[in-house]
Amino acid sequence: LQFFNSHVSNALFRQLVYSEALTGPATQLLGVKRLRLFQDCIFYKEPGYAETNWHSDLRMTPLDTNNFLTAWVPLRAIAGASPPGTSKSDPPRSKEGEQPSGSTKRTHRKVQDSGMQFAAGSHRDFALPFWHDMRELDLSTRGYDLQGTGSMEIGDVSFHHGWLLHSAGSQPKGTKPRYAVTASYFADGARLLRKKTGSVHKHMLSMTGNNEDQESYGGWLAGMKDGAVASCPSLPLVFPPHTHQGFEPSSACPPTQQEPL
Repeated sequence: LQFFNSHVSNALFRQLVYSEALTGPATQLLGVKRLRLFQDCIFYKEPGYAETNWHSDLRMTPLDTNNFLTAWVPLRAIAGASPPGTSKSDPPRSKEGEQPSGSTKRTHRKVQDSGMQFAAGSHRDFALPFWHDMRELDLSTRGYDLQGTGSMEIGDVSFHHGWLLHSAGSQPKGTKPRYAVTASYFADGARLLRKKTGSVHKHMLSMTGNNEDQESYGGWLAGMKDGAVASCPSLPLVFPPHTHQGFEPSSACPPTQQEPL
C-alpha cells in the first residue's frame, strides 16, 4: 500500500521531507544548488505481501531530467534481506503490490524483512530501456552487481538515482508490517515531458499499469503548460533551506502560479 504527499496535510512529514538532513545530501549527490520536492510516499507492506518488482522511479514521472533521486527512510528497524538470485525483471509493472500475472518471480535466499535491493550501475545503462523489452529482461545478462542496504535502523537513510533499478522482497509471514517513507527530489529548472513530441519515456509512462504515480502528480500536472518548467507550489523549493519558509501546501499548480526561474 502507498500513500502520497503526506507533507501537504501533515506538519511532521513536511518537517522530515524539507529537512536539511535529506535535502543537503540529495543536493550534493546530484551536484546541484537548488532542489525541489517531487513527492513523498508512505509505503506499508503487510506480512505475506508480494515482492516489489524491479523498477526505476524516473520511468514513472512526467519530468524531462536526469537530476532526480529518492531518499528511502525506514519507519522501523529493518532486518534486511539477502540479495536476490538471478531472475527476470518486470520494472514497469508495480512498485508496491502483488506480482502481476505473467511476470517472472525472483528467488531470495533468506528474507528477514522487505529491505531495498539495487542493480548497481543500472542508471548508467542507456541501452537497457532503449533496445530491450523491460518486461522480459533477465538482469543477470547485464552484469549488474546486485546489492542491498542490509539492516537499517531508525534514522538511517538510503539514496538512489531516479534511473537506478531497485526492488524489495516480500514481507515474510509472521513478521511485523514494514513501514517506510520516501522523498523524491529533482533539480530546480527541470521541464515537463512534451505531449506533442515523440518520446520513448512518454510511451512508457502511458502504458497500462505504468502510471500508478499519477495519483501523486495528476492534480498539479493538469494545470501546467506543455513542456513548462516544473515550478509551482506543489513542487516546492526545499534547498537552499530558507527557500521554503512560509510555504503553503497546495495540491494544484495552475499556470498562473508558476514561479519564475
